[in-house]
Amino acid sequence: MRLKTFHAVSLTEALDQVRDHFGQDAAILSTQEHDSGGFTVTAAIDATEPEPAALPTPAPVPGPAPEPESDEHDDIADALEHHRIPPGLSQRLLNAAASLGPADKRSLLTRALDELVGFHDITRPGRLTVGQAILLVGPSGAGKTATVAKLCAMAKLRGVPTRIATLDFESAGAQEQIAAFAAVLDTPLDCVAKPKQLAALKQASDDALLLVDTVGTNPFSQQEILRCAEIVAALGVRPFLVLPAGGDPVESAEMALVFAELGANRLIATRMDASRRLGGVLSAAFAAELALSAGGVSPMVGNGLSSLSARSLADALISRAPTPFPFMPKEEPKPT
Repeated sequence: MRLKTFHAVSLTEALDQVRDHFGQDAAILSTQEHDSGGFTVTAAIDATEPEPAALPTPAPVPGPAPEPESDEHDDIADALEHHRIPPGLSQRLLNAAASLGPADKRSLLTRALDELVGFHDITRPGRLTVGQAILLVGPSGAGKTATVAKLCAMAKLRGVPTRIATLDFESAGAQEQIAAFAAVLDTPLDCVAKPKQLAALKQASDDALLLVDTVGTNPFSQQEILRCAEIVAALGVRPFLVLPAGGDPVESAEMALVFAELGANRLIATRMDASRRLGGVLSAAFAAELALSAGGVSPMVGNGLSSLSARSLADALISRAPTPFPFMPKEEPKPT
């Protein structure tokens, strides 16, 4: 399934953009009218490739009956359903796994994920370097500030000098939280009032890794999107999107598409340790073509980020079995 967000002055123009881009078969997922004027429409279409024309085949040769389909594929299908993977993506993963031949379910799903999803492990040695600027964007409460602290701790443990900048002057306690992190990590902190100051700060940070925290952005607010776009343009780097795991797959994909239009090309998933279902993470990465970079697996700063690879994601998808309903029904009082 492919999703895309369209913006226009009128709803009619936005729907025309949908038809021009996807054709008549597009499904409209949501429409939103902005207080400041204009409309946003999110649409989707099944991305399954058309079947090629059938070629003439020779007459069948008698032979042994085909082997029944392996239970491994059924287990993969059950895992994808449990994690609420959207049907279009689920079918593509199953088709990819089925084409790989006999293997255990983890290996099949690993290779299918590797074929359909991108990965860029930010936790690997050499990925956090002096002179680099990392910009984190995402909705409010996604865990951007904590992720900045975790990246900073990881870099310092590897001997990489770091510097933190924040533009979050709106969230309650945001500056106090980032200041506390910076003090514990013994890292310089810059509070940046205006996006245009980021260019000068980046130039002055050639001797350190610059980690930039931003205020939460509502992806469905035109005003906040424009503010985020200004920050991205001022720093001149492609941002990392930070999204919490466990979110609704369609909504996560819609948000990811908006941030991808702002230049985001990598995704850090937070709260993976506290989420039973990862359909939102996988749907966001696939729909917006974001490379999965790391997962938040602990509230601890020192070891709170883990690498994300096709193998680790396959393990997580398969190993997280369904949980029982957490609330038992109340017993009816016995008549007296």
